[in-house]
Amino acid sequence: MKAQFALPCLLALLLAAGSIVCSSANAQALRYRVTDLGTLGGPLANAFEINNHGVIVGRADIRIGEIQSTNAFLWRDGQLQDLGSLNEFDTDSVAIDLNEAGEVVGAALGPDPEFPGALSGRPFFWSADTGMLDITPDPNQGGLGAASAINAAGVVTGFWRDIGFRWSLDQGWAELPSLPDAFGSFSEPWAIDDAGTIVGRSFNASGRVVPVAWNADNEIRALPSFRSDGSGWARDINERGQIVGEISDPLGRTAPVLWQDDAAELIDFLPGAQFDFGSAEGINNFGVIVGWNASVSVSGIPARGWIRDSDGRLFDLNDLIIDPEGIWEIRIPLAINDRGQIVGIAVKLDADGIEIPGVAFLLDPVPEIDCALDLSRDGRLDDDDLFVLRGALGTDRGDADLNRDGRVDHLDLRQFLLRRARGECTEITPADSGAAEFSTIKLLPTQDPASYSQPAQRRTGSH
Repeated sequence: MKAQFALPCLLALLLAAGSIVCSSANAQALRYRVTDLGTLGGPLANAFEINNHGVIVGRADIRIGEIQSTNAFLWRDGQLQDLGSLNEFDTDSVAIDLNEAGEVVGAALGPDPEFPGALSGRPFFWSADTGMLDITPDPNQGGLGAASAINAAGVVTGFWRDIGFRWSLDQGWAELPSLPDAFGSFSEPWAIDDAGTIVGRSFNASGRVVPVAWNADNEIRALPSFRSDGSGWARDINERGQIVGEISDPLGRTAPVLWQDDAAELIDFLPGAQFDFGSAEGINNFGVIVGWNASVSVSGIPARGWIRDSDGRLFDLNDLIIDPEGIWEIRIPLAINDRGQIVGIAVKLDADGIEIPGVAFLLDPVPEIDCALDLSRDGRLDDDDLFVLRGALGTDRGDADLNRDGRVDHLDLRQFLLRRARGECTEITPADSGAAEFSTIKLLPTQDPASYSQPAQRRTGSH
């Protein structure tokens, strides 16, 4: 369950990394600290989802002797937990989504029970109490599928043998319908909100795969599009009913899109490169979106991850990360939570300067720290600075006179508490990746989010 984040300024100061610090002085320039989530012993890993507690799921390579496979993982407080697979015969597994309770869904790949030599991808549900459960309607049936999303009530959605489904521990399995007069029965749900609305894609009458939504009664509708000959995919939904994903033209070129108020809005490509391909992957309950752009017409242009704030302004995430060694490229951000934390897939240089093509990353928002508050001159804002300020009370010490009234007193102490953020003293200047441009990047809403129903955990809690 997503937590509400309608917080007064002073309370926001007390939140851990991932919140926006309110300053009584200057607007804070938002930057991101990058964390490599690690692997399970193999070379690569991908992070797919994060909830509001900062718990992350994905997949990571694992090596046993000469055998390398990929297992689902859960990352919490710096520790990577191998979730294993459904049985000893499975070759791979992937965790795709989780809710605030830490219940996880995904897919496990193993031998097909009907066709020897073939592989079957099976949707699973995992919790600390149940372990990993096969949630296909018939374990003796083969096919391909995945559980792609879970909401706060534990309702799961996904697809099995090209058919969308809704499932829960107490209600069991229910098939989702395709569009009326659809060319085929294919449907692929990808996200669910706490009201039970599901979004994804399905065939239409012309045989095109189009973005769709199912309501809590399993009634399906096509989402608005810009052209009748295109395709699309709805990839995420938040608790305000905003949906993000992609649409494509007949040539297969995709563009990021936001659906709200029964209308579709194209999201701009990043400037400065010949991008003609991309997707919006995740949206949180404040309307902040993450996605990526790439180029299919020009070779040699790598994918670039972006963030679109609640005012509709687009920023390259690579311009916002704190990366003094220049070893990171944020390629595919897949999810953002209500604290502004972002996960996805990056490229990183190892100690020998060799590119690691798939690294699971976490971006933690770090507000610009007011280095004028570093009264102890140790490069950090901590209790040592508060000790110096308290020692200067009643004097006219200039650097401790924060409100510039000629005397260090309780008003300066109040200024210090309002302006302080714990962490490294990282000075942001306009020359530092154009920080002045995004010094007011808006990730928190102006309206009271209490007007939402229950905030979500899906890809909002948020691929």
